[in-house]
Amino acid sequence: MEEQNFTGSGAGWKALNFYGISELRKDGMMSDPNPVCDILDARGLTCPLPVLRARKKLQGLPVGAILDILATDPSSVADFRNFCRQTGDTLLESVQDAEGVWHHRVRKTG
Repeated sequence: MEEQNFTGSGAGWKALNFYGISELRKDGMMSDPNPVCDILDARGLTCPLPVLRARKKLQGLPVGAILDILATDPSSVADFRNFCRQTGDTLLESVQDAEGVWHHRVRKTG
């Protein structure tokens, strides 16, 4: 996990590059082929709550949007894999950071 400091729109902000695919544009904003549209913090929640909250959050997002879910429940890895199989959404990745938090990236497809 790489922590990067950026300045853009006149304010400083930090981005954690968990995926190794972000790059800094000349205007100071990150560019990413899979931009996150929203983040769901499901840390501390256990099955089935992370998936249920992600489902609700995805319903409000447009097709193609990406939801980044933060979860601490180890079973969330299998839960999101199965969730995406059932819904047809795409699980782009599930990675665990140094603090033990899982980052699941889901692209809404329908």
